[in-house]
Amino acid sequence: MDTTTFTRFAGMCGILAGVSTFLYAISVLVIARGTPHLGALFGGLFLLMSGLFVMPVFVALYHRLMQIDRGFALWGVLLGVISAAGAIVHGGSDFTYVVHAADAGLTADVLGLMGLSVYAAPGNRAAPDLPNAIDPLGLLTFGLASMAVFVVSWLMGRSHYFPKRLQALGYLLAASLAFVYIMRLIDNRDVLTPQITVAWALSGFFAQPGWYVWLGSMLWRNSDRA
Repeated sequence: MDTTTFTRFAGMCGILAGVSTFLYAISVLVIARGTPHLGALFGGLFLLMSGLFVMPVFVALYHRLMQIDRGFALWGVLLGVISAAGAIVHGGSDFTYVVHAADAGLTADVLGLMGLSVYAAPGNRAAPDLPNAIDPLGLLTFGLASMAVFVVSWLMGRSHYFPKRLQALGYLLAASLAFVYIMRLIDNRDVLTPQITVAWALSGFFAQPGWYVWLGSMLWRNSDRA
């Protein structure tokens, strides 16, 4: 079965996923601190885009890893696709809410009632931070994503195709995503505590973009070996 064309497409998507996750981190951790509404707007947009780009990457990974262990490869890709779908719906709903909030002249405090105050600095939030009903506290975008990356990274370690450093970077990404989700689950009163900010910055500025761009580059260059 010839999967060369799709593998190259997935490689391009991997690179774009890395760029999107990096821009999402900038929107959430940098722009939103000074301009919450703008950070929420771009954050929702780039979260949606990252989910779209991530899906083909996990499908391509399945074709690479199914020869190692078909069951675990399928489980990993299902976790990744579900997580990406959660990012698409979460990002799309956030983006839509913020666009309508701008039309209605709502403030950052009201965004908190929509479950969007994660984008604002703690001092800018007065309204309760209600978990997003679709992706509560990042269950899909952080929790399931962590499990997906861990499973495929573990399978990468059993393959001669993927370098060990890419596997190690995947483990780092999985750990940082899991830490962010667990800390947000423990304390939802202030989702941008110093500990969460550091872990989120580690995943958003380094581990996640690096892992997807590296993986996408490999898929793009070696598509003939699919």
